[in-house]
Amino acid sequence: MDIINKQIYNSLIFLSKYSTLEILNLMKEDKENFDKKVPKDVLSSLQHLGYIKFQENANTIITTKGLNHMRELKDSILKERAWYVSLIAIVISILSIIISYAALTSIPVLP
Repeated sequence: MDIINKQIYNSLIFLSKYSTLEILNLMKEDKENFDKKVPKDVLSSLQHLGYIKFQENANTIITTKGLNHMRELKDSILKERAWYVSLIAIVISILSIIISYAALTSIPVLP
């Protein structure tokens, strides 16, 4: 996953933890911390893409479109991790084959 999608995912996760009123209060009271969690350019991109809406009568700031995108990004993260785990499993398998072959042929592999 690239850096932009990671920022979007982290911002959506952060925004999903709070209600709309809490987010509006955080934006006013703790501006520096909020800008660290949700950078201004990411916030404007999320609004432009329709992933978030600032409506005080809504429970959450994230729209259905934003939730779907967050799920897609989560799936991407899980697929990436699964790929790394598969690669590690292949390396372990190859090492075990080499060690077992060396044990059968009595060639010392490890000192």
